[in-house]
Amino acid sequence: MAGDRAVAYGLGARGRPRVDDRRVINRMLFKAKTGVAWRDLPERYGPWKTVYNRLWRWSRNGTLTPLVA
Repeated sequence: MAGDRAVAYGLGARGRPRVDDRRVINRMLFKAKTGVAWRDLPERYGPWKTVYNRLWRWSRNGTLTPLVA
């Protein structure tokens, strides 16, 4: 219902566009392979903070388990 109100008021989507999951996973693998610091990861994979947050969130909720198994 809240989403309906947002559209009715013309608010639509908020925030920045989502970074593609494939780019994020590639950056996670690059980090694991090279061992570089988070802030030193190449920008072509997206913002380092996004990758860090998704890795943390996915490891907590079990999304990462099938990817590393």
